[in-house]
Amino acid sequence: MLSECGNSKVEVVLNLCMLKRLLLILLAVTASCWAQPTVTIGQIQWYTDYDEALVVARQQNKPLWLHFGENPG
Repeated sequence: MLSECGNSKVEVVLNLCMLKRLLLILLAVTASCWAQPTVTIGQIQWYTDYDEALVVARQQNKPLWLHFGENPG
């Protein structure tokens, strides 16, 4: 069946690998475009970009607290 299309099994596998890589890159770029600069958990606003949070903390002379993504209910 593959020979009828003119593609060998190797070509099909290589095309699938390239397609997977392209999809991964597309997902990474899309996720970074949709990322919010801050998230609010309870009444606390957290920055999602470490470098930006560090600049704000230094400007406001405040400590920098890190949140590792677990939201306790």
